[in-house]
Amino acid sequence: SWRHRLSVTCADCVAERNLARLLGGQTLHASLPQAWSRDLFQGYAAFLQKRGYSLGGRWRLLRIARVLCQRMGEELAAAEDINAAWLERGFATISPRPPVRPSFLIFLREAGLLPPPDEDAGWLRAITAGVERVPAPFRCLVEQYAEFRVRVRQEQNRRNLSRVLALRTVAEDVRTLHRFARHLQRESPTVKSWALVTEGDIVRFLRSLRV
Repeated sequence: SWRHRLSVTCADCVAERNLARLLGGQTLHASLPQAWSRDLFQGYAAFLQKRGYSLGGRWRLLRIARVLCQRMGEELAAAEDINAAWLERGFATISPRPPVRPSFLIFLREAGLLPPPDEDAGWLRAITAGVERVPAPFRCLVEQYAEFRVRVRQEQNRRNLSRVLALRTVAEDVRTLHRFARHLQRESPTVKSWALVTEGDIVRFLRSLRV
């Protein structure tokens, strides 16, 4: 109904005004006097906007994030000092459980200020283990390939791209290269390095796969 549309519009207008005050220069400098914590807060605000959060949603999350950034500025010397233990203590002081936690952690990870979550760490271990299983004559280039792909992912995260290379994909690539190297040792024992691989070797390997 028109009344519902009007109420939604008015709510958005209020949220927009609140956001403008919250992010305004004087208010921001007064509440976050440390430049690094202010930059962090503004970065989180840009992150929420880029991710498509509503005006009201951004306002609610940023109010809480400002409190966290204030405490960071008071207790930490720089953004590089942020760690998971400090964040958990900070979240614990906010009641009820802060809805800001998931998005704020993602933002910090993408900014390179927190290590990857346990799932990413698991895939990184899988990549390392997969490289170690590759036969020695073929291992060096597979290791270089895996390291390059992980660096690509890190750069994508740093640039806050919407589509990021999955570590699972890298792990699967390493597993496929391991299988290919084993296939070469079994079917083409004269091939002692990737430099000696021919198109025919690749075709025979692909045909051997059960997709």
